Amino acid sequence: MGCQQADSASITPTKAIGYISFVFGKCWRPPRVWPSTASPVNCLDGAMSENCCASLECARFDRAPPRRPAEGWLAVFEFTEGWYNARLVYPCPGEHSSPQLKQAMAFGRFQVAPNADPCRAARAFFSFFKSKERCMSVLDDKSIFVAMKQDGPFAVEDDVYIRRNFSSHAREWIRAYFHQPLTVMKYRAVRGQIFDLLQIEHFSDIQPLIDDPSLFRDRSDRAYALLGTLFGINGGVHEVRNRIRQYAVAADGVIDYLKNKVLEDYSSHIELSNEIEAMQSPVNLLLTACNNRYHKKARFEAKRKLVLMGLAGSIDQRERETEIEHKFATFLNFLNENVWSPRLKIGELRSAYLLSRHDKDDFACVDVTVLEEGAAMQLEKLNECEKLTLIKRRLFEDGRSLIPVYVTVRKKDSAAKILKLLRKNEKNPAVAVDDELGLMAVLDSINDVKRFVRHLTDAAVKAESFMVLEDISDTLTGGFYHGTSESSSQQTPMLKFFARLGGMRVEFIIHTNQTYLNYRYQRDIAHDEYEVRRLFDSGVAEFLFPPDIYHLDMDKIRNRQLRKFRKAIEQTVQ
Repeated sequence: MGCQQADSASITPTKAIGYISFVFGKCWRPPRVWPSTASPVNCLDGAMSENCCASLECARFDRAPPRRPAEGWLAVFEFTEGWYNARLVYPCPGEHSSPQLKQAMAFGRFQVAPNADPCRAARAFFSFFKSKERCMSVLDDKSIFVAMKQDGPFAVEDDVYIRRNFSSHAREWIRAYFHQPLTVMKYRAVRGQIFDLLQIEHFSDIQPLIDDPSLFRDRSDRAYALLGTLFGINGGVHEVRNRIRQYAVAADGVIDYLKNKVLEDYSSHIELSNEIEAMQSPVNLLLTACNNRYHKKARFEAKRKLVLMGLAGSIDQRERETEIEHKFATFLNFLNENVWSPRLKIGELRSAYLLSRHDKDDFACVDVTVLEEGAAMQLEKLNECEKLTLIKRRLFEDGRSLIPVYVTVRKKDSAAKILKLLRKNEKNPAVAVDDELGLMAVLDSINDVKRFVRHLTDAAVKAESFMVLEDISDTLTGGFYHGTSESSSQQTPMLKFFARLGGMRVEFIIHTNQTYLNYRYQRDIAHDEYEVRRLFDSGVAEFLFPPDIYHLDMDKIRNRQLRKFRKAIEQTVQ
């Protein structure tokens, strides 16, 4: 893009539209729609562009002049996107049309630092939209989890119709999906997997498996052998059974995680049936989903557990292929031997407290002081909008200086990885596994952040390795970051990058004390609120607990849980 750095005087609607025509036009090249190629000052753009410029000038710049160049550029891009694409429907939940971008920006979905390059911000803006267009919900028509959808061909109904191939219910099903070839193709694929696992040819063959225990045992043993080959499990039948039992535990762990945290207030509504929780055999679960003796909720839970077990199995296979456990141990050893100061023993931490004062409106941190443990214990009372946060810090050496750093090393558990695949509408386990290793560091100042990054690269060389930093985004020192995660916020400044070393790729997120406290406490940004929003906004909550079975209003629950977490965050502990 051939535009140069703009100042506040150079941002005029006519000039901005000229730049937009080129960048926006690139988005329409794949469908072979070509934008105007006229220069910004002649009349070849026609009445449409002239009207667009006049409306932009009157509606945006005359009434509310931008305070910064980047703000002006984003106003132009937002207006123009709505002008050209007022009816464009995005597949993301909560992002139904492009004019809603203003609301999305207001909640931090796209954020630009005050001193960011306007031209780079413009390109990031379109990249943000492309990422939104690629996003698909587990609830929409393009969901790859067709077997789980309650409005799909495998919906769990009040009764099971498998005894006759040409029943009235089957004819109604054909009429409903006859004009949806993609859905029919997905249905046939899932149906083939069911038939292969149970070794049957028709759905009517399922009832004899339910009625005959010896036939069930025979098919179950065969199914374990097939699943052992599918997931690459080495060993005998005993090893395969143990692995699949772990997958069942991981599937139950997803529901337990939600029941104990995000949906704690609704744990009695979403708890598993005892019969389904006790089942660990895939064949038993599959037959239960087709057994009319079980209630509709129990049959849905059996089907859901099967789907989650499949995701757990693919994740486990990917972890064994990538040797993630070994890499995690290697990464911890690298930190202990080469990054942290040898003056502290391995595992030794020094406690400190962050005494912070927060804004009344959005609870953003406006001031923070580091207190030693003794000084913090002498505090008798915290004032309104004050928080006292414990951090246990390590030390690293930079020259003769000992610099404290609070560090958490991340290794996701099985439930978190399964939920990530659901949020991303993915079955590819690499999406959940390949960024499993991560480290978050919190330092006192931006200068300490720079010294820590340099220390990491020096430590890698010291360990006879080489560290390459990839996908760097820096909003601590000025810049922009746009994420693709549903309901993620980009208002909190941070330094984020991936470090590749020793065959590993580790995600690093680095904060100062102030930005870390915003990550913990600021309204619409706090991580606890983020966990609630991404569960509901991605459609995962409704996907796992459909309203026709659990009778829960997910929109009301979302808002209620956000208020609950916000109240707990802002509560001052005396």
